[in-house]
Amino acid sequence: MKLAVRFGAVVVLIAVSACTSTGVKKPQTTASETLEITKSTQPESAQNSELAPQSSRSKAGKTLNLVRMLDGGACKNDREGVKGIFLLYADPVAVETIQAQRGVEVFTEFENKIQTFSAEALQEAVNKTDFTPDPFALDAADAQLKVSRQFLDHFDNAIAPAIDAFEQDSGLPIDVKAFFSSLVFYTQGCEATYGHEQPDDANGF
Repeated sequence: MKLAVRFGAVVVLIAVSACTSTGVKKPQTTASETLEITKSTQPESAQNSELAPQSSRSKAGKTLNLVRMLDGGACKNDREGVKGIFLLYADPVAVETIQAQRGVEVFTEFENKIQTFSAEALQEAVNKTDFTPDPFALDAADAQLKVSRQFLDHFDNAIAPAIDAFEQDSGLPIDVKAFFSSLVFYTQGCEATYGHEQPDDANGF
């Protein structure tokens, strides 16, 4: 299953793929084209964690489990953009309840909605991010970290209202977070739009 969301001349592709135990492979890029997040430029909290995504996270007193990894990419212009992995978490208790009451088919509808508003939030975050290195940064790594933090803040702010609306409509508590270690920032030519396909009959979380 593949979703394409158009923003003017920019096409954002986000594909749902099953979470595996082998972790996440970073997209292949060249150093001259990108600012790739490395361990040395991550916040301390990220450095202290494993490179593999967290299998669960807490939200509003509930424990949400990782159920999908979304490949996402968006361009701000011909030169600048971001791509990486975005983690979808869901309440396992609510998943079981909804599946029992409404069947597994409803999750295909949920996935489509989540992909759509995730793509929109990603594009909004990329559009608001200033990719120009901060002239007051201590060094290149510090400048890179400031850009990444700026993008993460914009993404969280952009997707929060959509998540709230989805939860009220579906009854399924979820969260969508950018996987920091996977992010690649383009500054000299954006190649951030991409996607993969999944069989259309894939249902459920």
